[in-house]
Amino acid sequence: MTRLSTVLACVLAMAFIASSPSLGADKKKKTKKDKGAKEDPPPAAAEEMTWLQQGHASYIIRDYGKALDLYRKAGEKMPKSPVVHYFIGCALKAKGENEKAIESFRTSYLMATGKEEGMKGVALVQVALLSEAMGDLEEAKNAWQDYLEFYSGKGTGPDLTALASKRIEAIYKVIKLKKQYEPVKKLIVEQKDKEKAASGS
Repeated sequence: MTRLSTVLACVLAMAFIASSPSLGADKKKKTKKDKGAKEDPPPAAAEEMTWLQQGHASYIIRDYGKALDLYRKAGEKMPKSPVVHYFIGCALKAKGENEKAIESFRTSYLMATGKEEGMKGVALVQVALLSEAMGDLEEAKNAWQDYLEFYSGKGTGPDLTALASKRIEAIYKVIKLKKQYEPVKKLIVEQKDKEKAASGS
């Protein structure tokens, strides 16, 4: 479990960096100004980026409800931003709304293109981890496999391929054991039903 917590910290940190206004902003090339021309003032941080940063501050102090509100506010201005959907997912996950969180991480995955394509990997990791936590092993296995396919093709974001391979192997073992246990489980249920019927007669 400690290993998974470390992975989550790594994934969250990467996403924080990806959403930083200073890193994400387009930088204009410096050109020589005419003598006497006034310097342009530095561009103010876009309103939505301010909401994102405030959301991060709320998230850090565990005010997840406020963080979610701020991320959603940013999402109204940037509905196609994979970064915003990723953070909405993080806040929902922190609030225990796992199914909605998975939806947000999937949306982040689908919208991540171009410079933000690295978000695909971190979103898939979140889907895999949450699906495991919720007991949906097939979905978790699929998400880990999708991560491996994405990373082997693109190689962007943190390299969690070793972890993904181990998780897939572990999930296959659990699924196999569950299938083997099914007949035993059926016999136990039948035995309990017989005992109940016998005690009631």
